[in-house]
Amino acid sequence: MSLLTIQVHQKKFAERAILTAIDLTVEGGQVVSLIGASGCGKSTLLRIISGLELEYQGKISLEGKIITNINQSIGFIFQEPRLLPWLNVADNIAFAAEGKPDYPYISSLLEEVGLSGYEQALPKSLSGGQAQRVAIARGLYRRPKILLLDEPFSAVDAFTRIRLQDLLTHIALAHHITLILVTHDVDEAVFLSDRVIVIGNQPGTVTADLAINVLRPRKRESPELLKERAIVFNALQAAHIV
Repeated sequence: MSLLTIQVHQKKFAERAILTAIDLTVEGGQVVSLIGASGCGKSTLLRIISGLELEYQGKISLEGKIITNINQSIGFIFQEPRLLPWLNVADNIAFAAEGKPDYPYISSLLEEVGLSGYEQALPKSLSGGQAQRVAIARGLYRRPKILLLDEPFSAVDAFTRIRLQDLLTHIALAHHITLILVTHDVDEAVFLSDRVIVIGNQPGTVTADLAINVLRPRKRESPELLKERAIVFNALQAAHIV
């Protein structure tokens, strides 16, 4: 049984169809990127998977069970960190979880994302990259089986983006977690992913499902990765996205 089954026959906003004929399965431990033009429905698909969006035709199944609401086994990291300014870093990480905060676990997560000792810091004292590291720790706090990321590094500079990509690769391996992320960056998709899903057309549908067959750890400039990049770019061209 696949970890996640995604079947979206149609999703509309008012009379406008956004997504159609989406039929995907995702295995445990995979890193999957969704890439396509702005407005093709990538972020909407993440919201459907997460249970935040329920008005659609189809079904999402996690380990064979249909998702009908927000599920504790699926975490979500948004484009912006969305930290509460009046809470310190530790309490931001534990905010959405039930029960008393597990501060030792929070400290271990902060160490893992490179923010050891920041438990009492307020969001206003953090850089953009640091705030997104806190958001990643928050996403991991409930020990989800799947972590959804909606363009998580688009608001940071290029150097910070590279460091956060490396961090995400480490987290995927260390936590044996499934990642599904939306990105517009071909290089990011190819470097991070086991699969790249191209969403094209209007309404959005899957136009290509490409395996990235490059062993980890990966080097961004390796000939193997550049070859995979060309394949993804050609698929985007074929879908009239670039």
